[in-house]
Amino acid sequence: MELFEEFLHHAIGLEREASELYKKMANHSSAPEIKKVFAEMAAVEEGHKKQLEQILAKGELPKKQFYPDPDLKIADYVVEVDLTRDDLSYDEALIIGMKLEKTSQELYKKLSRSVVDHPELKGLFDYLAAEEAKHKHSFEAKFDDRQ
Repeated sequence: MELFEEFLHHAIGLEREASELYKKMANHSSAPEIKKVFAEMAAVEEGHKKQLEQILAKGELPKKQFYPDPDLKIADYVVEVDLTRDDLSYDEALIIGMKLEKTSQELYKKLSRSVVDHPELKGLFDYLAAEEAKHKHSFEAKFDDRQ
């Protein structure tokens, strides 16, 4: 249980950092539609952080099953975007979101595969990977709808 809580604290910190990054990017952008995308991304990460804090308080994962949306794999085929640019397009903002969510998902999948003797940790990592998959899918679907 101690490892479960330790990794939850770490995941909460990662969600906080992601939210702060998106807020910074929203404040840094001059285009209203880009500000909106990054503000929405920050809110999603903040909501995920709160979800993880609830899991930490209860000491267990939610009972419901998580089924990630189909992987559109768009993040696999789009080019990287420079996060420091002031003139990001809406599509570039979506690419940043899908790439960051993909990275988080892959981290949690890798951690899940590495945990053998701790089923509660494996369950936590599988849960986190599924959550990140949902977020990635959301960005990819928005991007796909615009093409």
